[in-house]
Amino acid sequence: MTRAAAIKMPRLPAAARKAGATQIARCGYRTFAVGFMQTGDDLDAPGRGQAVVDALRATLGDTFDIEWKGEQRYGVILTAR
Repeated sequence: MTRAAAIKMPRLPAAARKAGATQIARCGYRTFAVGFMQTGDDLDAPGRGQAVVDALRATLGDTFDIEWKGEQRYGVILTAR
């Protein structure tokens, strides 16, 4: 059985960059992580994460499932549908 071709890595949308996203990295053949700038020293706080998630949802639409645990210590995970 052959493995499906890897999903092309999406570009980081300008709206997400303005919200604080800094980079996107491949984690698997259809999974990506988006990092974002931290605000302050409290890693339990949401920081800019929710703004990045909102920007990603607005620009990527239904092409990716977007997960985030609500704390700035965690990156945003994109999984291709």
